[in-house]
Amino acid sequence: MAYTARDKLNFIYLSSSLILAGLFSALSGSWLMFLIIAAAMITALVYTSDIRLPRRR
Repeated sequence: MAYTARDKLNFIYLSSSLILAGLFSALSGSWLMFLIIAAAMITALVYTSDIRLPRRR
């Protein structure tokens, strides 16, 4: 299956938000902080349409 540019951008946004959440949670030493930061970042990216959900057919 060939990945589209949208799929690649979504992967980059998702992985970078998880990496940043991991870095911040490693500094604080808390898994709960990881979950909160990751959820907040992914929600913000979906809300601002940086991560675009699949189109409905």
